[in-house]
Order: sequence, then structure tokens, then C-alpha cells
Amino acid sequence: MSNNSKTFLFGDRFKAKQDFKADGLTKFSAPYTGGFECIIPAETILVVKHDQFIHFVPEKYKELEKILVPTTERYNLKYGGYYFLFSNEDINSNLELISRATPKERKIYEIKQKIYNSVLSEIFIVAIGVMLFLATPLLLLMEPFITSYKKRKLEKMIREEQRNESI
Repeated sequence: MSNNSKTFLFGDRFKAKQDFKADGLTKFSAPYTGGFECIIPAETILVVKHDQFIHFVPEKYKELEKILVPTTERYNLKYGGYYFLFSNEDINSNLELISRATPKERKIYEIKQKIYNSVLSEIFIVAIGVMLFLATPLLLLMEPFITSYKKRKLEKMIREEQRNESI
């Protein structure tokens, strides 16, 4: 199967043609990702895990985790997993596309994405509601100060206009 299709989707599987050096990224349960260098062994099957942010994980994720990810990363209390990003050059020279996601796998992925996006939308709407709920009393408390400021500004504009008319 050829790598000529530049569109890789969730579930597409690749096989490493030979051992090759790769930069891995680690996920942490904090706004931080770590990184490490490793050699991905030949014949390793890598699977695309997301459409828009194309990252790969080994099919034998747990087995290879101990081999590829340094213990300093794995034993960190906030460690949350690992993945790989590859350039088009890496994909073309080191990986061979061996299978595409099945229609069933694609459908499941799309349903999960819709649910995920729906949940994110709901969270966003709730967050906006909470912010408005919290901001309303604050704005009501500030309203007299805002009105006073606007009144002073308007009075100043009127005085300047009257001064300009008298000149």
C-alpha cells in the first residue's frame, strides 16, 4: 500500500520499514509535555490516533512503553502516556501504510468526536453562563461608578463645546 495519500485518518496503520530514530512526546496531567529520543524498531506497527492532530502510537502500546519511554518520564507522578509525531519525510522514508481504518472504526471515531465536541460546547456554554451569573452582580455594583464617570465625561464635553461656541 502506498503512502502517497497525504490524508491519514484515525485507525490507519503503518509498519516501520527499519529501525529509525524518533522523537517521542509524553503527556502529563498538567499543561506540559515532555519529550524523549528513541529508536522505533523495524516492524513496529504504528496507528494514527486522531484525524486533525495526527499522532501515532504503537499498536503494542504497553509492551513498547517500557522499551521506548525513559523511566524518568514513566515514573513521573503526572505521566499520562506517550505518542509520536512524524514529518511527511519520516512517513515516506520510514513507514509503510499497511491498512486503512475500517468503515466501522471510522464511524465509531466520528461518533466519539461528535460526543466530545458536543460536551466541549456544553462546557463552554455553561462556563459563559457562570461567568455572566458572576459578572452581573459585579456590574450592578459598579453601575453607579460607571454612570458617574459617563456623567462627568458628558459634562466635560458640554463645557468644551460651550467654550468653543463662545470663541
